[in-house]
Amino acid sequence: MNLLQLQYFVEVCREGNFTRAAVNIHVTQPTLTKAIKELEKEFQVSLLYRGKGGVMPTPPGQDLLRMAKPVLQDVDHIQRVMESYGSSQQVLRLGTTFMTNASCFPDFYQSLHARFPEIDVEVTSELVPSLLQKLEDRQINLLLVPYTPENNHFPYFLWCRRRFLFVVPENHPLAQRKTVGFRDICHEPLISYFGDQFLMRQGLPEKLQRAGGELKIVHRCNQIQVMQQLIQKGMGCGFMMEDSFTQGGGVVGIPMEDEFTVDVYAMWNKDFEKIFLFKDVVQYLKQQAEKNLAQ
Repeated sequence: MNLLQLQYFVEVCREGNFTRAAVNIHVTQPTLTKAIKELEKEFQVSLLYRGKGGVMPTPPGQDLLRMAKPVLQDVDHIQRVMESYGSSQQVLRLGTTFMTNASCFPDFYQSLHARFPEIDVEVTSELVPSLLQKLEDRQINLLLVPYTPENNHFPYFLWCRRRFLFVVPENHPLAQRKTVGFRDICHEPLISYFGDQFLMRQGLPEKLQRAGGELKIVHRCNQIQVMQQLIQKGMGCGFMMEDSFTQGGGVVGIPMEDEFTVDVYAMWNKDFEKIFLFKDVVQYLKQQAEKNLAQ
């Protein structure tokens, strides 16, 4: 048994298909099949079978899959740690939600680059559950998420605080208002975004009902630009983080009378503290966050 065979086996299980797995790892299908057969011969058990949903692991295969995944993750982590010592160009793999990326990444990158200009940042934008799993699997180093993290085991600190603005087309009757309350917006159709669970947890439906209206989401999207364009065209209004959209680009963001804010946290996997510079990066960002929040 070797690491390459384990990688091939895990990829076949992940895809449920030999052809797609071979394409993903850039080998021929016969090479992949041969590697799996060699594992089965060595262990003297069948590891895979063809089910209705494609290729699936047998009970022994399920045990092998469960044990092989962390082994491959550890190998990948070892490689990244060792490469970090010899590389002149460091890479920080950052995970954010879509709107957090649009609102908070520019300030984050500016702060990081001022102290660590040699570090490049690779950004992954997804929903919070997927990002947490990627952090657990050590596929990304650091998260910026509008998520209260007390219920997980990752270390964290408060990076920034952002307001949600109520965004309307520039020709909307509310566009000239300095602030709006829920009674002003409770009958408005809303454009929302995937991952709007934060707004729901903040009691948005109940607040609209108490104001005499109801939550009416007419469309959800996962791109900030699309959301802004739909609002601009008068298809609805929406809640967007300040600095996540272009004020004056056909839309107007209006503060709420009762400020609607979100705390954005930086969160990381402690395993990455072994990587060269990572501890220094986290400590510096924490200091910058404390300064910014104190202003």
